[in-house]
Amino acid sequence: QRRDRGEATASCRLSAMFVLTEIRDTIAVAPDQLGKDQVQVLTELIQCKYVDRVIPNVGLGVELFDFLKIGDGFIYTGDARSHVEVDFRLVVLRPFIGEVLVGKILHSDPEGLRVTLGFFEDVFIPYSMLKQPCFFDERDSTWVWKYDDHDLFFDRNEEIRFRVRSVQFSSARFNRTALQLGTDEAVAFEDQIPMRIIAGCDEDGLGLTSWWS
Repeated sequence: QRRDRGEATASCRLSAMFVLTEIRDTIAVAPDQLGKDQVQVLTELIQCKYVDRVIPNVGLGVELFDFLKIGDGFIYTGDARSHVEVDFRLVVLRPFIGEVLVGKILHSDPEGLRVTLGFFEDVFIPYSMLKQPCFFDERDSTWVWKYDDHDLFFDRNEEIRFRVRSVQFSSARFNRTALQLGTDEAVAFEDQIPMRIIAGCDEDGLGLTSWWS
């Protein structure tokens, strides 16, 4: 069976934040690659296809871990490429609910904080899940926690500890014609974030790490 995209068949927890996911996919190898080392060629093609890309309902591809099975190559009519069915394991970013992580504040707006993990920048902390009471300082575009008589600022680039509340995947489907024509449907699709971590820092010990040092 010819596959246009991989199928995740199983997952197991590898470490904090990461899972090891088994994937079966058919990889197309160009004619000029056929004389080269097969494992190296397949590794490069899989890394290019999966690393830094979100697999729906699975997570963000980080790195190829190993191969489980490499099948024979097949050439289809009208296509000079060799199509190889491969079973492999991929390291995937998929934190578990309740996991405590540390990142840096990337951006603040009236809706909350956007946080980066360094290689993943779609962590969102809604204002309702910040330390309370808090308010948004419009002048500095910064959230401020009112702690007793002190104003503690959620400044940009500060290290922040937070707890994962949910991992959300976009279910958007796009129309290629609309995408080419630049219609409203295309704009809506491009605005979709394929994977987002929703988090909170409204518990003791969470928030800026400098507050607890």
